[in-house]
Amino acid sequence: MVVGLLVALLAGKAVLLTVLARLFGKPWGLAVHLGVLLSQGGEFAFVLLGAALVGGVLPGLTGQILFVVVGLSMVATPLLARLGMAAARRVDRAEAPAADDPDAAMESLRDHVVIAGFGRVGADVAARLEAAGMAYVAVDLDPARIAHARQRGLPVYYGDITRPEILAALRVEHARSLVVAVDNPKAAAQLVALVCYILPDLKVYARARDDEHAAELRKLGAHTVVPELTETGVALAGSLIGAADGADELAARARTEKGAS
Repeated sequence: MVVGLLVALLAGKAVLLTVLARLFGKPWGLAVHLGVLLSQGGEFAFVLLGAALVGGVLPGLTGQILFVVVGLSMVATPLLARLGMAAARRVDRAEAPAADDPDAAMESLRDHVVIAGFGRVGADVAARLEAAGMAYVAVDLDPARIAHARQRGLPVYYGDITRPEILAALRVEHARSLVVAVDNPKAAAQLVALVCYILPDLKVYARARDDEHAAELRKLGAHTVVPELTETGVALAGSLIGAADGADELAARARTEKGAS
């Protein structure tokens, strides 16, 4: 009986709170997280149950069982927090478009910029590239971040860019350059090493945690490295746009000289 009532309490409150969160405009992932996290009973339940027992509204045995149910639900709070976070990630991941399931726009990408990581730095780079009229596609592992970007109509996808199939789906071999803006220094080094090995002609622009990390990324083959002590997104985007402008100018000059000859 105690187990059944405990499950009913947690499931009932989780569903109710999830629906309420959705009605207030929260995304599904956050709504599920809130619903599971707050599904346990509260301290005020003890006050109400105590008053009900004193007033004779509840039989003694029923009150004792309900006390145990509420107490157990509160003890389960750390577990509920973990379950809620895991459920939210699963829901967000299901809603986020995957990079290895490309749409028509991705299949036609060429001479674009691939952005690995769409946090503060990656989003800043993307905004400046868009303002400069340069095509890009971004990939990230945070479903909530991706969902927010997709709501704004941005080409951001879910996927682990260190996997070869994800690189292929992003058409890295046809890209102008790669921006490594991931938060994890080890993952950044792994990605730079992989890309510079399989595509040595691709220009790689990377953010670095510090000078030591910057030296490591340069050694691995990164074309331009910007430490976080600077305005990383601005510097990376500036390098990219400057390189693109220089390439366009050289191409135009070559066409002019060819026409004159």
